[in-house]
Amino acid sequence: AIYTAIAAAGDAACTAVVNPSPRSTAATATPAVDTVTIAVPPALNLAPSSTVTLGSDVLPFTPNEASYLDPDSAEAVLLPIAQQLVATPTAHLTITGTCSSGQPGTGGPDPIDLSTARARTVADTLRSHGVRPDQLTLSGVGTNFPEFVPDLDAAGNLIPAAAARNRTVRLSLS
Repeated sequence: AIYTAIAAAGDAACTAVVNPSPRSTAATATPAVDTVTIAVPPALNLAPSSTVTLGSDVLPFTPNEASYLDPDSAEAVLLPIAQQLVATPTAHLTITGTCSSGQPGTGGPDPIDLSTARARTVADTLRSHGVRPDQLTLSGVGTNFPEFVPDLDAAGNLIPAAAARNRTVRLSLS
């Protein structure tokens, strides 16, 4: 009855109740289940004069905060970069944070402040692995970057997929 009401409330074109015949006995065998492999981002190795963009799919942050959504995953992504910088003391990394427009009128953080704080979080992680502060420059550009994708609809509502594309940390090695 609940699902019929939900379908009707959603203006479903067709609703039909199907009553399967009840089992007379409980199932005794359980089906075999394959092991699921969780995808781990590949180790990053920055080439000189290159830029790598870490999107919210690789380096997700807690919404409207500068803390990692998954600190262990962030460590796994950033550790190879830290190791590369430690092994190459003359290398310099520019860390640039970007963000989405946010939801207007909700009192969320300023985009420049949030993107700067996220760049600082990445820098702090790299420094915790031995990268010298003078090897790092950080900035936050908020929504002011060439690849910005409009992420608000005509009514001013956030478009989630577009907003996700705008939430990045860019690493430029020189």
